[in-house]
Amino acid sequence: MPALRAVLRCAACAALLAASACAAARRAPTPNASPGAFASGHYRDLFAEAGHTPAEVRRKLDAAFAQLFHGDSATETVFYWAGSNADGRLAYLTDINNHDVRSEGMSYGMMIAVQMDKRAEFDALWNWARTYMYHADPAHPAYRFFSWSMKTDGTPNSESPAPDGEEYWATALYFASARWGDGRGIYAYRAMADSLLSAMKNRGVVTGPWRSRPERVATVGAEFNVAQRMVRFTPDMRRPDHTDPSYHLPAFYELWARWGPAEDRAFWREAARTSRDFFQRTTHPVTGLAPEYANFDGTRLDSPHSTALVATNAVASLAASDTARARRFVDALWDAPVPSGQYRYYDGMWYLTGLLHCAGEFRAWTPAGAR
Repeated sequence: MPALRAVLRCAACAALLAASACAAARRAPTPNASPGAFASGHYRDLFAEAGHTPAEVRRKLDAAFAQLFHGDSATETVFYWAGSNADGRLAYLTDINNHDVRSEGMSYGMMIAVQMDKRAEFDALWNWARTYMYHADPAHPAYRFFSWSMKTDGTPNSESPAPDGEEYWATALYFASARWGDGRGIYAYRAMADSLLSAMKNRGVVTGPWRSRPERVATVGAEFNVAQRMVRFTPDMRRPDHTDPSYHLPAFYELWARWGPAEDRAFWREAARTSRDFFQRTTHPVTGLAPEYANFDGTRLDSPHSTALVATNAVASLAASDTARARRFVDALWDAPVPSGQYRYYDGMWYLTGLLHCAGEFRAWTPAGAR
């Protein structure tokens, strides 16, 4: 399924973020053009436009969250409570099919939780990530980053970081600061986001052994190629440097250019422009689909009917000019059941994220004192 996942992730990141409520529009003005959801504070509800009542939409969202976060442990949920420590409750969100906890899923879960005002779940996921996935040792090659894959007992499958997880974590933490205010320690959300964002761009190269496999020495750098102004597929310096179209999140970069550490804001503005130009180069001119991986110049490194794709298509309707056609995609998401069974992890996360976008409930929450 790697090729399908590439399609879904790239389409999701482009449609759910760049063309959605979270984007801060920077296009030239056109007559009678809307200022966009970020500027206006008005987030379209595609389900309401299709004739569903606010109560129906709320029931749909709440039912999806209830099943995917607190449903039957064997067939429905992907979220599991996992005890507690000095920082409070712990929980992880797992890829059922692959039997692991991934940085992407943990960060998706936190983004969903902050959008749905579920602070207990958000904090428990963040606590688990910081407890088991985060590398605080300056001698560790992934210092200030997170392992991308863990067993559910907290032992690593791979200590190497994957930048998409860090990107979602940083933005979710900014949103949490805005919705709930900042706490102490790991719950000082904005300080945590600032630190992570700085590491993603500025962290130097570290060479050292993996903790779980001390016989293997790794060399890891920053998660962004500063010269190219693009996110790397991996900061592992032993591998050829390249990118992944699905990791490009220009709407997030625009928010970081407003809210992140002041010294890096100009870089994030340029990164947003670079990513949007990159999408034009790397996506197919007819299908609009992107490859799984790509060189920085946009050339390709390689060439089932999923609920995640249904959700992505529905969210793309926010930017569609053919409203009749767009309505069919929105209806398809509304009619889709909440994913369950073996593949409920990835389908479920994008299903619920898609519902939030289409309902106008995926919003850019601006931290206090920011613009």
